[in-house]
This record gives sequence, C-alpha cells and structure tokens, in this order.
Amino acid sequence: MENSSSDDDSDTLSEGSDLQLYSEHEFSSDTDSDDDTQQTESSMEPDSQQTEATDDDFWSYDLHPVDIAPFTEQLPRIDMYWSENPFVGNEGFKKCMTRTRFEKLLQYLHINDNQAQAPAGSPNYDRLHKIRPLIDMTRGNFQKFYKPGKCQSIDEGMIRYKGHYYAQQYTPGKPIKRGLKIWMRCEPNGYTVYLGKHDSMCGPSLGERVVKHLCKPLKWKGHHVFFDRYFTSIPLLQTLESYGVYGCGTIMANRKGFPSQLKSPHLPERGDAEQMQHNNLVATVWNDAKPVCSFYVVK
Repeated sequence: MENSSSDDDSDTLSEGSDLQLYSEHEFSSDTDSDDDTQQTESSMEPDSQQTEATDDDFWSYDLHPVDIAPFTEQLPRIDMYWSENPFVGNEGFKKCMTRTRFEKLLQYLHINDNQAQAPAGSPNYDRLHKIRPLIDMTRGNFQKFYKPGKCQSIDEGMIRYKGHYYAQQYTPGKPIKRGLKIWMRCEPNGYTVYLGKHDSMCGPSLGERVVKHLCKPLKWKGHHVFFDRYFTSIPLLQTLESYGVYGCGTIMANRKGFPSQLKSPHLPERGDAEQMQHNNLVATVWNDAKPVCSFYVVK
C-alpha cells in the first residue's frame, strides 16, 4: 500500500493519529498476501459458499473490518453489525462486504502454515506458531516507527481473556483476574506473552531473562530502565550496564549481594536514607512507612 504521509509522520505515531495511518503502519501488503495464501490453503475442502480471498476483502476502505470493530459502537453479536434495523446495523460494514463473506473469512483465516510447525518437545517448537508472523510484524513495525524515550519501565500486565487456553492466568488480587499475562517495556507516559512454566524464558532467573529480552533494542542508546523487586538482581544490573543500559529496581534486603550493613539500618525519620557503592553499583535503603531497598547503576 502506498503511504502518502510525510517523513515526519512516518517516524512517530503521535496521540490522535489518523486511524487509517495507524493501520497502514501496522499492517503491510506482504502480510495481506501471506494471510491470503494461508486462507486459501486452509479452505481446500468443498464449501459452496467459499471463494478465494482477495486483497479487497482484507483492505476494504484501506482497513481490516476486524480492526474497525473496536472503534465502533460495541454490539453483543457480530451478526448485528449487518442488521437491517437502522438503529443497530453499521452501514460501513455492510458496504465493505456481506455478513456471509465476513464469517467465511473468519472461519478460514490463517496467519501461519500449520504444516510448518515444529513438533512439540523439539527445540524450535513455538506455542504461538499460529500467530507468530503477526506478532513479529507488529513488534517490528512498532520498533521501526516508535521512538522510545530515555526512561523505560519493565512490568507485567494481563490481556482480559475468559476462553479455554492452557496459558490463561488467574490472579484474584488484580483488576483483570483472568487472562493472558504479558511482559511489557513501557514509558512513564511492548509485549511478550507469558505461556506458563513451559515458556522458553522460564527458569530460576525468569525476571532477568524477561528484562534482557525486552531491552535488546535499547543497547547503547543511554536508556534508563526501572523495574520492581520481581526482576531486580545484581547480575541483571551488571548485564544491562555492559551494553549501555542503566537499570534501577527495588529489591528485598535478604537477596544475595545486598550489603549486610544496610539490612538493619538506623533510620529514625521518614525520608532518611543510607547508601553504599561498589564500582558503578549503588545500594540504597530509604525509610518510608518501612525501609525500602533498591539497587541502581550510576554513570
């Protein structure tokens, strides 16, 4: 698809950017061709209502119908967007394609070739194989067009999901109790899906692996990355420093490597603090309602 935006527009997707511009950045014609091929290959069984998918099907008015739905009035059922009731139906959807055509595209839509998936248990087995091209393409375009700020934060989040999937998490104390966990690198102002104990990033240092994975694009750019005690460790801070990323995170006082002199500090007043430094690594304990310990790297 030809992009008529200026060079400045293509460098960043600012708040309030046109929906069509966003869609053009996020989805490329190459992805459409792959979707078209997989959709056609997956529909080899006889079906009187199925015909070969075309680019026009996926790019009606330069937008995927599936993408438009979140930006319109939400209806209880998909078929209601094609309702003849003028107070319910969506005229834009009706002009894009018929309801039957839309349902058939959803029925046969494939992002990746199932025959190419590595067998379970093999080193190359990917639990997200079915949508891997979409994830890689989306992440690549985000990194291409979005310029991260100096300060970054690592945290976890949840995508609300109530279906049946083995990687679904249940966290009763969180606002979103059921869903898919993702690791995120955020600004004060990306995602990696957590697939449970079989995830390739699992292990004794899961938090460390997550941070290093998310910070790969930040090497030697002078970024400052913040995280909580789930992720913080001395080896992680040293690794980040080795490729020009300055880390800072809270830590439990009983963690390996935390100075014993700071484990029982004398901090009578709120706001009092003590520090110890070894090379570029600084350990700090600060008195809030209770002592808060942290590690960070200085230049």
